[in-house]
Amino acid sequence: MMQAAGNIWIVENLNERVDDEFNALPKDIQARFLRLAELVEEIGVPALKEPYIKHIEGKLWEMRVKAKSGIGRGFYCTVVGKRVIVLRYFHKKTPKTPKNEIEIALRRMKSMR
Repeated sequence: MMQAAGNIWIVENLNERVDDEFNALPKDIQARFLRLAELVEEIGVPALKEPYIKHIEGKLWEMRVKAKSGIGRGFYCTVVGKRVIVLRYFHKKTPKTPKNEIEIALRRMKSMR
């Protein structure tokens, strides 16, 4: 799980399935996500803008990383207590984010309630 002791924000994966998605990503994309999580924990989500994060819809946001092996995306939502919960990771292979990836993240977000 991506989690470190930060003073401002905490970034964590929703569950083991999301951990597995993270672990299935190429190592360089994993490293970029870890660095982005550190950045969120150091300065907070409100301080970040594109290209690092992008609003998708409602409470769903996207973490965006690039590495030599390609593009990685992580959908997340924020919850009370300055916590970022990552709902879905994937290796992006098309110019436009596939609708089914967004739907998976939205279903997982609804299951949190």
